[in-house]
Amino acid sequence: MIEVNPLLLTGAVIGTITALLIAAYVLVKDKKSRMGFERTMKDGEIMHRLVAYAKPYWKQFVLVLFLMMFSIAYDIISPLIIGNIEELVAGDFVLPALYARVGGYVVVLLFSMGSTYLQAVILQRVGQRIVSDLREDLFTHIESLSHEQLNEIPVGKLVTRVTNDTNAISMMFTNLLVSLTKNAFVIIGILIAMICLNYELTLMVLCFVPFIVIFTVIFRKFSRRAYRRVKDATTDINTYLSENLSGIKVTQIFGREEEKMAEFREKSQTQAKANLSQIFVFSVFRPLVYMLYICSILCLFYLGGMGHLNGVAFLGQTITGGTIVTFYMYISKFFTPIQNLAEQFNWLQSALASA
Repeated sequence: MIEVNPLLLTGAVIGTITALLIAAYVLVKDKKSRMGFERTMKDGEIMHRLVAYAKPYWKQFVLVLFLMMFSIAYDIISPLIIGNIEELVAGDFVLPALYARVGGYVVVLLFSMGSTYLQAVILQRVGQRIVSDLREDLFTHIESLSHEQLNEIPVGKLVTRVTNDTNAISMMFTNLLVSLTKNAFVIIGILIAMICLNYELTLMVLCFVPFIVIFTVIFRKFSRRAYRRVKDATTDINTYLSENLSGIKVTQIFGREEEKMAEFREKSQTQAKANLSQIFVFSVFRPLVYMLYICSILCLFYLGGMGHLNGVAFLGQTITGGTIVTFYMYISKFFTPIQNLAEQFNWLQSALASA
């Protein structure tokens, strides 16, 4: 029976999937007219305009960043404490030493929970103020439009802009930006901690990073296309409902109920297809990142576990049971923010499409 190296098999699977995704990316990247790239304003210009609404509350954002450091410290320190506890209980130990380590873990956890609660409260208050300022400016702008412009713009589209779109932008300020910043610091801090703990195993984990970058870039393109289609379809159906419900008496007088129902079904089906395409993109990206996470865990157990059980040094460094436990937790915390990028990219595309 032929023996297959698990590492080679893992590399073959990841390489095949990456090749297929790159081929799909190349086939669609130049078809911008079919991908919904009708907006000419760049994302950087949109962010520059939105940042102006956040400037008056810069002190609150600085305080949130300070509180965020406690939760980041928990993500970095807690695996070290757990790994140290594993090495402690593996041999002869005294209870006071175990109590001290468990107490340290509890203290770090409590500080992390408290800081997370405070930053959530601050961000929600700031987000409500920002969306209030945004809606006031938007309503003032709508009132300043001429009669000709107001006749050309459907009422449903104006209502969608003032309500749904401003809520999407508020979510970006209250959740998305802080989460992205925290995830970036967590990833950097975890990489530094892993390098200091065991740089050989860290190199093994870093082998998966190029594939993560490739998957993220490809997902960003497809996610942008899908979310703009959803936003256009939602605006279209809201506009249609607003116009026809306000003029329902005219529709009944001329007996146009069946024609209007057919038009509504067509628009509803268009929105359903847009939502399904968005769900499909989301359902592809997250399992792919989870696959990379599982592969990295398998490589850790295969290389690190064999080295520990057989007493073999891995690239010149001896691997202990505590090191394997710590790296297992670090890899979990390293891939969790990346897996959340799928949902965060959805929020970002929603905010940018709304803006």
